[in-house]
Amino acid sequence: MSVFRMGRMAMVVTVAMACQSDGVSGPIRDFAYSAATLSCGPAGGPATAFYLAPEPVGSIEPPKPFVRIYVAAAVEQLSGHAWQLSVGSSEGAAWLHSLDGSYETATSGYMIVSSVGSDRTVLGSVYLEFPDAGRVSGQFSATWIPGTVLCI
Repeated sequence: MSVFRMGRMAMVVTVAMACQSDGVSGPIRDFAYSAATLSCGPAGGPATAFYLAPEPVGSIEPPKPFVRIYVAAAVEQLSGHAWQLSVGSSEGAAWLHSLDGSYETATSGYMIVSSVGSDRTVLGSVYLEFPDAGRVSGQFSATWIPGTVLCI
């Protein structure tokens, strides 16, 4: 890990700890369930997609509303890292899909992955800011949804 990335991660963790009173330490309000699955990354490489939803997530694209988070790394590479999730970030992005079929992109945010289990369960926390919906933040335990993705 580069010195720059380590410094950035330390800063994100410090901010997350300072914001614990704002909900970062508890479950994600309105999105208590989460899952992760394989996705396509840059140049057809591996990536990981996360889904946060108010009901258990049993498949890709759960019933709306849900938050979809994209991280440009394979699930095996996530543990112990912080990922910037914002418009224009090369690390990842997040979208809130509303009941009416519309969606909005997070303008800023991050995801910290504390661990990835042998069954690919991902433990971590997320902090996202959406222009209209506001803040989505808290801890998650994302179960792995197996599947195959054709990346071109």
